[in-house]
Amino acid sequence: MRNLGKYLLRRFAFMIITLWVIITISFFFMKLLPGTPFDDERIPEAVLENMMAQYGLDKSIPEQYVLYLTNVVQGDFGVSYRIKNRDVTTIIAEKFAPSAIIGIHALIISVPLGIILGMIAALRRGTAIDYAAVGFAVIGFAIPSFVVAVALQYLIAGNGLLPSALWGTYKHVILPSIALALSMFAYYARMMRSEMLEVLGQDYIKTAKSKGLSRPVIIFKHAFRNSLIPIITSLPVVILFTISGSLVIEQIYSIPGLGTELVKSVLSRDYTVSMGLTLFYAVMYIVALFIVDILYSVVDPRIRVAGGSE
Repeated sequence: MRNLGKYLLRRFAFMIITLWVIITISFFFMKLLPGTPFDDERIPEAVLENMMAQYGLDKSIPEQYVLYLTNVVQGDFGVSYRIKNRDVTTIIAEKFAPSAIIGIHALIISVPLGIILGMIAALRRGTAIDYAAVGFAVIGFAIPSFVVAVALQYLIAGNGLLPSALWGTYKHVILPSIALALSMFAYYARMMRSEMLEVLGQDYIKTAKSKGLSRPVIIFKHAFRNSLIPIITSLPVVILFTISGSLVIEQIYSIPGLGTELVKSVLSRDYTVSMGLTLFYAVMYIVALFIVDILYSVVDPRIRVAGGSE
């Protein structure tokens, strides 16, 4: 328990340092962009000066950095320069919901089905099932998501079965979720097949067979469990990508999500929103990595979060 406490404390300190580095780099990169959020020839000079002073943009960059960092520590991410009277936290909360709904549905579709298909293909290696699974996975991985999205719009929405775009009801979730899920489904099917075949060829699997263990025990207790470790390693990036939104899918289906908002904020030099979204992505990714470390010890008891021996 003491080792676990030390581990969690180290991880927390690492998370804080990582977030500080990300904030610092992002802040100064944003300031390198030419212009200001209020570049408009129609704005009188006196009004522009007042606006710059109101948002603290008339201060030196080091002063702005210290002020921003101080506010972030206090939980204040500022207000949007582009959207009047809207704070960054509210904007992220509103834009996160559509992206998260589509991402979660895509994960529910792709990860379990991909693992099942890859597992079946590995256990039926060299058969028609294996060839069909591999072929489907290659095609699914090779076709860009925007092609799938447009094809679904034409084939399904074009026949009036589901809405082609916009956001509002559950029907608007189905097509973008499927379009986002296909490439991930193919990715996990290929990965699971490859890892399962590698594990099935290990010496400890041969030893288990020689001991007379049943096939289900060998497959599910030994092979399947160890095959999941690389898949768990890849999950943080995949979860971050799906739940935080896919810009292409959101654009095609006119979904008001985080990806679209990030591009708008960068193009309009809405520094506070851009920084808030960057920090939001960073927190999600770091937390996901922490969860993976914990899952390691569950999937494989030989791996200890405290870095101890087996």
